[in-house]
Formats: sequence, structure tokens, C-alpha cells
Amino acid sequence: MAEFAGSTGEQAKAISQVSSAVSQIDSVTQQNSATSEESAAAAGELSVQSEMMNATVRNLMRAIGGINGGGERPASFAE
Repeated sequence: MAEFAGSTGEQAKAISQVSSAVSQIDSVTQQNSATSEESAAAAGELSVQSEMMNATVRNLMRAIGGINGGGERPASFAE
């Protein structure tokens, strides 16, 4: 009878450890999910900022004659 009680206690301890491990896995999974969502949002924002930067550079290059301006310097830069 003592062996039965001892093995029941060991099983309860093992079940508790497994339960704790599953809880930790669940917590890490939720953290990973949140991090993934934050990364996706940041990537989207960087994409928008990149497009805005590209448009600004294109406009700047057009303003100084670097694009569609024949590669010639504007008159204000003439020597």
C-alpha cells in the first residue's frame, strides 16, 4: 500500500511538472505571436516610409535635373 501511495505522489508531481511546462510553452507562444504582429506592423510602416523616401528622392532628382532632364545641370548651377 505504501508503494501505491508513493507512486501516486510521483505521478501527481510529474503531472504538475508537465502542466507547468505546457503553461510556459503557451506563454512563450503568445509572446512570439505578439512579437510577430509587432514585426509585421513595423515592416508595413517601413515599406510606407521607403515609398515616401523614394518619391522624395525622385522629386529632388527632377528638381536638379537628374531625371528626365537630359542629365544637364539647371541654370542656377551653371559655371
